[in-house]
Amino acid sequence: MAYASASQVAAYTPMLLDEGRFTPTTKPPLSAVEQWLSAGCGLIEATLASAGFRTPIDPSDPIYSAVVDLNALYAAAQAEYARLTVRVTDDSNTRAALLMRRFEDGLHRIASLRPDAAAAVSTPRKGYIGGVWKSDKEDVTDDSDRIPTRFARGQFRRTPFTPPAAAGVGEED
Repeated sequence: MAYASASQVAAYTPMLLDEGRFTPTTKPPLSAVEQWLSAGCGLIEATLASAGFRTPIDPSDPIYSAVVDLNALYAAAQAEYARLTVRVTDDSNTRAALLMRRFEDGLHRIASLRPDAAAAVSTPRKGYIGGVWKSDKEDVTDDSDRIPTRFARGQFRRTPFTPPAAAGVGEED
């Protein structure tokens, strides 16, 4: 099962399409694009599983949309490679090579994340504002695991400005 669809690949490769989509008669044909989507999905899942992620990636996971995009990039790169008519080397700066580099960079970036990092980012942190009862506030301030606050009440209170005395003004002889 692929994460992306042929229509998402088409967004990266508009010059390879017949009437805006892949068909059995396009070069490359729709069947080849679907095969590349499946192959890209396998590569993504193997890489992420070896990095500790649970696969397949669930649609509710924060990295899901990035994985869908990577899957489409892989198939688009393969479709561009299939259309190359000139002899190229591995370091050629073709559209296919650019798409493949974007795929590899994105996959490396996601695989370098901690598997629990996405869940930690999506879980909102709750700060402590204050207690209702004086005993609640004392319990919180006495907690040795609590990180002390950096701010104090009245710390930024604006004090009235008193200009310095000008020389010779208000002085008696």
